[in-house]
Amino acid sequence: MSAAIPIVIRLLSLFGFRLSPFAGGAIVAGGIMLAIVGTGLAVYAKGYRAAETKCEAAALQSKIDALERDADIARSALADARLRSATIQLQAEAEQRGTANYVEQLKAHYSSACAINDDDLRGMRIERGEAPGSAEKGAAAGGRLLDAAGRAAARLKGR
Repeated sequence: MSAAIPIVIRLLSLFGFRLSPFAGGAIVAGGIMLAIVGTGLAVYAKGYRAAETKCEAAALQSKIDALERDADIARSALADARLRSATIQLQAEAEQRGTANYVEQLKAHYSSACAINDDDLRGMRIERGEAPGSAEKGAAAGGRLLDAAGRAAARLKGR
């Protein structure tokens, strides 16, 4: 530092400034302080940027992890939905086959349009112990039911 003071005094005298050695020393000390403070600020700013970058990277990584978890959950839900859909499809096909088999069994078993008539209904009511008068009253309603069943059977035969 002792060599820097005469250099500073001589350089400033070239520009027309006359300084004492004390003032030259103060200028050199001030320059050194400015360099130290500037370096400190630069190091601080660089550290701040590094910490901010690290924080942003951690936040982005957290978002990526959350999105990956969501994607895993969505893939699992899709697999479950496909499994349920396949199960439902198999059940529907089995029920359809069962219904078709049942219809075929009914067609084979009841080959005539209607196997029960009004006399059969009266006889069943009498066997159950109903009064003969109520059997007559109910026979008409049973007859209408049998007529509707006969029409439905005829439609099935026509298919």
